[in-house]
Amino acid sequence: MATATQTPWLNVKQAAEYLGVSASFVKQRVSRNEIPHRHLGRAVRIHVDELDAWADSKPGVRAEALV
Repeated sequence: MATATQTPWLNVKQAAEYLGVSASFVKQRVSRNEIPHRHLGRAVRIHVDELDAWADSKPGVRAEALV
């Protein structure tokens, strides 16, 4: 039985969980083109490395999850 391989590409829900914020927070940032992302048809995909770089440049982002 083959195991699923992990991909570095996240959907909005996964990106939100990864950052510890709401999906609406990620959707807003995507719609403002603040978070680097790609469109695959109507689906949005966010690369985890680009998400890390973006979050590191915004010190309060991950801190919001702790509040």
